Amino acid sequence: MKPATTFYLHRILYSSKEYPLTYSVYLQNLRSQLPEKSISIKRLKYLLIIFIGIFLLFSILLPTHIYVTNAIFGPYHLTLSELIKHVKDYKKNGERWKSYRMEYIQVEFGEGNILNPEIINNKTQNIRRYSDAWKKDRIIATYKKLKNPKMYIKLPTKNSNHFHSEFPFDFTKFSYETLKCILRILLQTKSQEDLNNLEFNDKIDIFNFIKNEYSKNATEFNVGILTKCGILIGFLYKPMYEIAFLPTGRYLFSPNDISLDATRQYFSTYILYVLIICCTLFLGVFLYTFFNVIQYYIKRFRFEIFERYGFFSATKYVFNKNVEDELWLLNLPGNIYEQLIQLDDLINRSTHKYSKIAIINLPNNHQYVVISSVDHVDVNNFEERPFTICPVSDIRKIVSEGIYCINDSNVEVQIRWPSKSLLKEDCRAEWLHSKLLEISEKYRQQFVY
Repeated sequence: MKPATTFYLHRILYSSKEYPLTYSVYLQNLRSQLPEKSISIKRLKYLLIIFIGIFLLFSILLPTHIYVTNAIFGPYHLTLSELIKHVKDYKKNGERWKSYRMEYIQVEFGEGNILNPEIINNKTQNIRRYSDAWKKDRIIATYKKLKNPKMYIKLPTKNSNHFHSEFPFDFTKFSYETLKCILRILLQTKSQEDLNNLEFNDKIDIFNFIKNEYSKNATEFNVGILTKCGILIGFLYKPMYEIAFLPTGRYLFSPNDISLDATRQYFSTYILYVLIICCTLFLGVFLYTFFNVIQYYIKRFRFEIFERYGFFSATKYVFNKNVEDELWLLNLPGNIYEQLIQLDDLINRSTHKYSKIAIINLPNNHQYVVISSVDHVDVNNFEERPFTICPVSDIRKIVSEGIYCINDSNVEVQIRWPSKSLLKEDCRAEWLHSKLLEISEKYRQQFVY
């Protein structure tokens, strides 16, 4: 906030140079009621850094960015030839695909390219996964193997909820041969009357027909068409640590095995909840910071326009207790605002001023030394405590570091000079000492040599 050369106090215009102490307190109050914009900006900056850090941490551990990208833009359509190449790359690079990895896919294997049982020792045996590996009471998934590429497909059983789900297939991307396979199986269940009513003028009619049939009975569609026509939606992963069984015992996957999981949705609910919580927290703190910035500009507009030019009286000042204590020493009449104005008038009328030091005389003939942190020339430089008042009768010693005086408990304390003098030579101690010797009889009597 840019300081002004004049200011209003209770709709009365004052000059900042004539009333530097009052102006100093005025600015302090404005700043106390007007939070620094930089604080809100820094808070927002730190929030963004923390959020990015958390996101990167989740990206390394989960990794979240791959899940999010695949969930938003997937499933990606792959033909069998594209899948063969993709599986080779996946096996070759594996978890090193940190920046991006295509996992959530819609695959067009082709009719008859899914081999139901695994052939072991010339025997066809199913690889199974149970809901309880110890009890082996409920089969929730089976593993089937492709002819080419060599990989597993994990399919849900009727005991799994995903078995009855309607997968988000994009039928427009399937080849004509695959569509014919789907259409042939669907038409087998239709009566002759229904077949007579069907009419396919173009591919769009076929797409709409298949989509409508799928939505009518997803379970029947999944059982009768998915493996036969070779269409699946799932995500690639390594099943190395999964517990699976053959009828004869435990089946172990090798570290190089790749599987397409079609038993559950790709973007897990757990990850979704984590992202929702993180985004909610970020949004909450962001909105809080945003409203603080808006509030800052509203208050600034009020202070800069209305109060600075006297349209409204200034908001009630919140004085530092030290300021009230210092003014209490003078015992001036009126409220604290009027006391500040009187103190500035006394300093202005004083004929004994040097740098930031002034010796004032009250009507009761008591003398006080006012050490101001506000220079009478440069009123824009001020500190939290704008002035210190010391009765001349309490001063015991003046040194280059400051003044030694006694407090209410009769204990000697030091009042240091507020800052380095603006003058080339710092002669404040010498000037104050010689001036008090000249004008104050009490100082001459009690000064400690």
